[in-house]
Parts: sequence; structure tokens; C-alpha cells
Amino acid sequence: MELNSENLEKYAHRMKEELDLKGVVVTLGKEEVFIQNPGQKYKIFPTRAKEVYDVSGAGDTFTAIFSMVSSLEDNWFIASDIVNHGSGIVVGEVGTSYVDKVGLIKSIQDRNKSIRD
Repeated sequence: MELNSENLEKYAHRMKEELDLKGVVVTLGKEEVFIQNPGQKYKIFPTRAKEVYDVSGAGDTFTAIFSMVSSLEDNWFIASDIVNHGSGIVVGEVGTSYVDKVGLIKSIQDRNKSIRD
């Protein structure tokens, strides 16, 4: 069976029901992230990495930032957008790296500036 957004939505809904989950997050490699937000339909977010040098720590970064943001903001779509900035920073470095608050805020501001321009 081909893995596509329709199948992902079906399986995510089934997982939510069978496991009594609030929502489902599936990273789709370096290209996208599938989010089925609690009480809402799914959305697929493209990754935000400008250049990928090393994927070491990208999954850990995703999990850490998503957990932190979703505990503060109950909208997984917002959390995923912020996570994409953090993960994009990490994969843009050679070897393992980290994301600090200043770098994360700058990435979001740069994106917002490019949207306005």
C-alpha cells in the first residue's frame, strides 16, 4: 500500500482511537511532518532547512522542542511550525548541534520578514 496523506490520515485516526491518543505526529524524513492536531484535521508541514549538512540530532531536537511548545500552547500546528525552525537550524550544522532561544527567535523573525517582503 502506498503511503500518502489520505492513508496517513486514516492510520492516524485509527491510532488515536485505539490508543486513546490526543493527536498524532509523524516525521516523514527530511521532507515533511504530518500532524493530526487534537480535535482537528491533519496538516502536512514542509521542513524549513535551508541546507542539510548533518541530520544527527534532528529527531531529538524535534521531540524536545515539540514537547516544550505543545506543553505551553495546545495547538500542535503552531508547535510544529516552531519545531521546524529548530530542526532546520540543527541540520544546517556539521555534527551534533543545539538550538538556543536567540537562534530560534531569529529563524522565525527571518521567515516572517521574508513573508512580508
